[in-house]
Amino acid sequence: MLNQSLILLSAGGLFDFGATLPALALEFILLMVILNLILYTPLLNVINQRNNYIFENLSQSSDLLAQANELSAKYETELKTRRQASQIEIKQAQKDLTTIIATDFALVDKLTNSYVNDITKKILTRNSQLFQIMFDENVDYCGYITKNFITK
Repeated sequence: MLNQSLILLSAGGLFDFGATLPALALEFILLMVILNLILYTPLLNVINQRNNYIFENLSQSSDLLAQANELSAKYETELKTRRQASQIEIKQAQKDLTTIIATDFALVDKLTNSYVNDITKKILTRNSQLFQIMFDENVDYCGYITKNFITK
């Protein structure tokens, strides 16, 4: 019985290196080749394409960001120079306006003084005429006043 059990263990046992082990190895290699051709290669191609797409988009976005920063810096310097130019124009316009207002005030002052002087002369002339009428005895007061002061 012991002899029989040794025979059973030795033939087809756990460590039998007959045709089964190379067949399993061949099946495993064949399965790996088939899976590599059918599944892994297309999947790796898609993953590589995706990585290339992401890399291209990142490089394009970094280029666009650099261009945007350059344009922003350019526009900021241009804006700064235009602000300075506009400030200079505003100051010049204020000086011109101040000059115009000063000349207009001087002209208005001159005209006002001229009118005041004319009116003062007329008043003084009429006052002298009235004094002359008041102290002259040969003048008709009612006719002279009606004729010279009321109608004017």
